[in-house]
Amino acid sequence: MARECARAMMATVTEWAAADAVCLQQAMRMTNEAFAVRIGIATRTVAKWRANPGMRLSLDVQQALDTLMRQADSETVERFRAVRLGRRDEDAEASERAKWAQALRRRPQLHGVISWLQSQDPDGAGRDVFDRVAHTALEHSRGGGHAGAGANGIDRQAVADVLVAHYADELSAEFGLVALCVGERTLQTSLVAEPVWLTVRDDLRGGCERHTFDDPGAAARSRLHVEVIDAAVARLGTILAERVRFADAPLYRLLDVWHDGVGLRMSFGLTSFGRYAVTADLLEAETLAAVATRARRLVLREALLPTIAAVRDLGRRDCVGGPLGLVAFARPARRGRSSDYLLLVQERGERVLNAEGRLSVIPKCFHQPMVEVREDVHVGLSLVRELEEELFGRDELETEVVARLADPMHESRLSAPMRWLLDRPQAWSAEQTGFGFNLVSGNFEVPALVAVHDEEFWERFGGAVQANWEAQRLIRISSLDEAGLERLLASAAWSDEGLVAFGLGLERLAAVGSDRVAAPDVRAKVEG
Repeated sequence: MARECARAMMATVTEWAAADAVCLQQAMRMTNEAFAVRIGIATRTVAKWRANPGMRLSLDVQQALDTLMRQADSETVERFRAVRLGRRDEDAEASERAKWAQALRRRPQLHGVISWLQSQDPDGAGRDVFDRVAHTALEHSRGGGHAGAGANGIDRQAVADVLVAHYADELSAEFGLVALCVGERTLQTSLVAEPVWLTVRDDLRGGCERHTFDDPGAAARSRLHVEVIDAAVARLGTILAERVRFADAPLYRLLDVWHDGVGLRMSFGLTSFGRYAVTADLLEAETLAAVATRARRLVLREALLPTIAAVRDLGRRDCVGGPLGLVAFARPARRGRSSDYLLLVQERGERVLNAEGRLSVIPKCFHQPMVEVREDVHVGLSLVRELEEELFGRDELETEVVARLADPMHESRLSAPMRWLLDRPQAWSAEQTGFGFNLVSGNFEVPALVAVHDEEFWERFGGAVQANWEAQRLIRISSLDEAGLERLLASAAWSDEGLVAFGLGLERLAAVGSDRVAAPDVRAKVEG
């Protein structure tokens, strides 16, 4: 027993002596004179143990501590045991913290955004963001994390209502909310647009002359508020603890958008996904939480996107976004069904960072460069790339492999379905069906219709069409199922951008493939 306690004392005597110096002195008086010398040696060793708690005891020191424990009263021994247990707790806590710090060091994709947050932190080095992220991951792993409200079970209209209430005084018929009219029913959304933006029918397979790249540098905004940094740390801790996929890749940021009388023109600069993930993307979770708790104040929104004027001030914020397309595949008549289009809708999975659990069209992506920022600037290139990744099985486009490829979309690397389409431009179309800003996050949204009109494609490649990890499941519906399409449009599970893209896509599909379509009457309008 004495030697066991002595060995434990090696790791804990520093705390014991500091916490109860009187008890130590009393125990020392119990020893004989010879051991008093050794106790002096042990006492001087305390400083060394503080620097190296794992150091070995010398024989003299161990004998001295053995004597202390043999001659100490029961109260002293119990006090020592309590200290020993406390040290064990502290050791376990330190071990857990070290484990999560090591896990964070193994996630280099998070390091760039952590460094950026550190530069934004008003308290500077006094609030080390790296340590805070690791600590947040530890707390989250114990069930104490705050991941924010999820989308499941929250009505899409309730989200729109919260945002409409926040921005109501600034909305107008010239720049207002996008609403879908489905028969006699009006579905209000939280997307805002100019009316002319909903008339766009630009071919997204064309050249890049309508979309240009300009690089003015980072957005000229003030440093982040402390509330935003705290929420950003919580987001990164959750990503680390739950092993959420995270690639801090370059993203295009929208600098300007205007209608020139022919179509929509857009100008882009650069930012990164990491910066978006810890700023504007935080707004969705806050909005969902406000719906769930009926909170009146949206602290992060007031800091990042307080007004409609701020939404439109593209020079002072990083406005990211991209295309999302309703895909329609022509199918021949079969088993009593007339020839139609098969439409695909995704229910987004749990590992995505935004619109988790919501319905959306597929593909849905961020506009980002793959090889060269000027060559890749046309939004249609991101749409085609995402067809490859989200529906045609090109897994390499979602990993670090793509960073080592000189031309990821070279003809020799294309999937068989994509190669077939690109060889037959007359067999399919990819049209922009609108444009708007999403008030949930401030993102720009480019809804589109991708329609494959040649039945041969589905006959040859229908079995190869599959969703990637971002989708929890695919919903398949025929363009002839009018009642089913009306029920799907009325679902509360849509993301607003997904609903708008689906509605605008149906409207356009009815115009270009009317003999295969029996959709409900859908039209979009802008409301003040």
